[in-house]
Amino acid sequence: MAVGYKRGNAFNNFFGTNAERIALTNMETADTFKTSDTLKKYVYTGSAWMLDEDEITLNTDDIEIGAVEIKDGASDQRATVSVAGAVKVEIDNSTILSNTPSALAASGVLKGTGGTLYTLSGLNNSLSDQYIQIHITGTVPNDGAAPFAVFVVPAKGNFSFDFGIYGLPCSAGIVWNNSSTLATKTIGSADCYVIATYK
Repeated sequence: MAVGYKRGNAFNNFFGTNAERIALTNMETADTFKTSDTLKKYVYTGSAWMLDEDEITLNTDDIEIGAVEIKDGASDQRATVSVAGAVKVEIDNSTILSNTPSALAASGVLKGTGGTLYTLSGLNNSLSDQYIQIHITGTVPNDGAAPFAVFVVPAKGNFSFDFGIYGLPCSAGIVWNNSSTLATKTIGSADCYVIATYK
């Protein structure tokens, strides 16, 4: 492994002003720099690389992260870094799905196998407040089942829940239902319209 340094103020202060570039290489370990390594120093004078007689030994406080390259392990694709130093990360949403409800309902199976829930939104058309529960299962559970997540929604009100970029992991399936009780499922009437995104 080799690390190259280009001339700059810090470079000149440490290595002097005669060299345009230097490179450090560890001949014993091809892929990693670690503390106690002895490194060979090569100096580029403008026409050729020359081996410097001095060797550099890394100490614990010598190793700092100045810049990190984010790279796809299977290809040469790299993350984009803006002029301001921000890293642009593209999220692959090609596998994100959404349900297509056709009527008001009391429950719904979003996915019958393991997946990830990203958003859940809809309308509570009931005249009363009620709970929206999430169960990690492939089928609608019986009354009395304990939900994985639960939210209270107002009467005749809209609701929207966002589980963030990583989503809510649901290992055995994704099911929603309304309920008149919080801690366990007590199914209500078919009075909810629910849309979700998941994969």
